[in-house]
Amino acid sequence: MSRRRFLAGAAAVAGAPLVLPAARLFGGETPSNTLNLAVIGCGGRASGVVLKSRPYPGVRFIAAVDPFRDRREAFATQLNALYETDACRPYADFREVVSREDLDGVAVFTPDHWHVPVAYVAAGYGKHMYVEKPLGVAMTWAWALRRRLREKGVVFQYGTQQRSWRQFRR
Repeated sequence: MSRRRFLAGAAAVAGAPLVLPAARLFGGETPSNTLNLAVIGCGGRASGVVLKSRPYPGVRFIAAVDPFRDRREAFATQLNALYETDACRPYADFREVVSREDLDGVAVFTPDHWHVPVAYVAAGYGKHMYVEKPLGVAMTWAWALRRRLREKGVVFQYGTQQRSWRQFRR
């Protein structure tokens, strides 16, 4: 799968669906024909992107990760209501979630300094991902993540909302 193919059809940030169904994204079907995702970081940006978009067929959120109990529990409850399911569970530690074999991808909405560490660990488990901007606090972090993504063959999308809108280009 090429990066261009993924970026052309995937991720829906800022009101569009988050990712394509597994059948289109990976060229095959998962046993359940469903893409299992986790939201890591359940604050305002995650709410604006994930909870404000319409439910997308073929997507199931199975984890809402945040160190703050009230946030993760509320987010999981809201995702379950939005998707009319009870599949999403709250977690405090992202490492417990990214190691799950039934997880296909993650959407990272943590505070800025956690973007690269979370993405790096998730990539180590082969999880495809969407990560909000900025990409870390040091270029060396970004380069290390890029190497890891290439080594593991992980599809990565970086959140650059508004940068592709016509009114922001010259």
